Amino acid sequence: MPDRMKNKAIAESGIISALILVILFLAGVVPVNNLSISAVSAFLLNLYIERNSLKSGFIIYFVVSVLSLMLLPLKSIAILFITIYGGYVIIRKWFVIKNRILDFITRILMMDALLLTLYGILILLLGDVLPNIKNLDTWQIIGIFCVIQLVIWLYDYALTIGTRIIDRYLRKTGI
Repeated sequence: MPDRMKNKAIAESGIISALILVILFLAGVVPVNNLSISAVSAFLLNLYIERNSLKSGFIIYFVVSVLSLMLLPLKSIAILFITIYGGYVIIRKWFVIKNRILDFITRILMMDALLLTLYGILILLLGDVLPNIKNLDTWQIIGIFCVIQLVIWLYDYALTIGTRIIDRYLRKTGI
């Protein structure tokens, strides 16, 4: 890799890392839309991986994860980035399957695993977070599960389309 390209990748990684940290900080400070604001961090990480490589994207993910745990006032936003937003992007880019249907099912299952991991972390840290879920009927649990699957699909689709649009715009402007 020529020095100019290496320098550009290093500069981009620093800028993207700083932007992700600022967005996560804003998500912790702004009183509304914490989840929506912090979801932008996934777009930035995904964009960087698309433009550079998964290896350097993993380094950004690791650095931002450590710094967010140290610097953010709300550690819950940092944990959301580590498990859902950044974690999903890294795993999504790591496991790529050529068959579209199998790839879609794998992505949904990976996000389900990440959500279960997040739920496990919450139980360890806070005890029984959702005690009323035991009182729900089976059809309600199935309905909630279906809605979660739809939200995961929409999130994945928005991540793909949003990254393409941003990348196309940046390439058009010469960035």
